[in-house]
Amino acid sequence: MKTMMRGVAMFKRIQVSAVAASLLFGSVLPRSLAEVPEVKLNQINEDTELNLGHKDLSEITEKEGERLASSYPNLKVLALNANDLVVLPTSIGRLKNLERIDLAGNDDLTELPESIGELTKLKDLDVGATQLKRLPDSIGDLENLEILFLPENKLSELPSSLGKLKKLKELVIDYNEFTQVPDALRGLENLEHLQMGSNNLTTLPDFLWNLQELHFLSVSRNQLKEVSSSIGNLKKLTHLHLDENHLESLPSSINKLRSLEYLDVDGNHLSEEEIGKVQLKLETFSTEGQTVLLKPIAKSAKKVATARRVVKRRRHRRAART
Repeated sequence: MKTMMRGVAMFKRIQVSAVAASLLFGSVLPRSLAEVPEVKLNQINEDTELNLGHKDLSEITEKEGERLASSYPNLKVLALNANDLVVLPTSIGRLKNLERIDLAGNDDLTELPESIGELTKLKDLDVGATQLKRLPDSIGDLENLEILFLPENKLSELPSSLGKLKKLKELVIDYNEFTQVPDALRGLENLEHLQMGSNNLTTLPDFLWNLQELHFLSVSRNQLKEVSSSIGNLKKLTHLHLDENHLESLPSSINKLRSLEYLDVDGNHLSEEEIGKVQLKLETFSTEGQTVLLKPIAKSAKKVATARRVVKRRRHRRAART
């Protein structure tokens, strides 16, 4: 499975150093797409990856978006992360060959254009650490989308059209404002990785236990008081994060999760008797402030710790910019 947080290292490095930037622009850094020297508009470019992250871009005009599409007809990967974008032009939908777009860390971005749904080859969309309050209904038209990364936003619901994403394997909606699990998840029958930590969830719906392909489930840091016995239906589950909730008991069916390698129930109200119900041979069992390593931590367990470090870095970066 792909790592949950993909850094800029995945992209072609065509960066302007701080020294070079000062020579090119004096004390004024690029603010619009036309001012970025790496972007060769008005000439056909065969590049398939373009990194425009960390360029202090505040806007991409409709005309610039159109020129970008005509100048980079083969573009597959576009990084616009860590800029100051407030909106995206509707002309972004003309980049028909895009497979990945990174918009993470645009702190003032509040919505995506409906034209995002025209990017039907898109496999990976990262809009983490922005100010999104809603997703466009056209998100359901991204028929090849496999990874949707939306942590640290202002989302409280997801459009029903999201349920049409039959190829979606990874969904991350940590650090949002959900009070219930979005009903749109009901249709995500091939979902393997689901993170819903740091929201305000009080219950988990029955349909969640029908997502038979789930390998990784995190509902950490919510307001859960119980977990249904139907959790035992998730036969492929390897990682389960229930930490920092209000659980006083664990369902006995948790012992049916024979594929489970990592279980975290730390920060709940579980008695020793309840903890003793867990009879699984786990690689890692974290409970009440103690993490017991029964085997070396699996790679996918390390993935969560890496993600949390990245989120912290984003917060520090955002604080430094204010």
